[in-house]
Amino acid sequence: MLVSRRENQTAHDVCVDKLARRLSLDGWMVEAHVSGWPKPAYIGEFMPDIWARRNDSTMIIEVETEDTIISDADQQDAFRRHAAENPGAAFFLYLAKDNLTCVYIKE
Repeated sequence: MLVSRRENQTAHDVCVDKLARRLSLDGWMVEAHVSGWPKPAYIGEFMPDIWARRNDSTMIIEVETEDTIISDADQQDAFRRHAAENPGAAFFLYLAKDNLTCVYIKE
């Protein structure tokens, strides 16, 4: 069942904020594309949900919902390529569920 982006926006934003807070508490410098956080820089034409840095490591995190996991494939590919081309960088994909949990999607 497809649900409109607007209905899933809360689940998405809660997931992004939870992940950003967890990383921040673990000592990462975090930028997140949700209210209350500095915004990440664009990678090509896309802004990742989270850009986190610690020492020589960078995490690029994208959070999708059931209705965007397929339609945002170009964005995910751009982040994957960027991570592959930059030493110390890694891309992580999460799915925000309607019950406000975040599920890591293994690639």
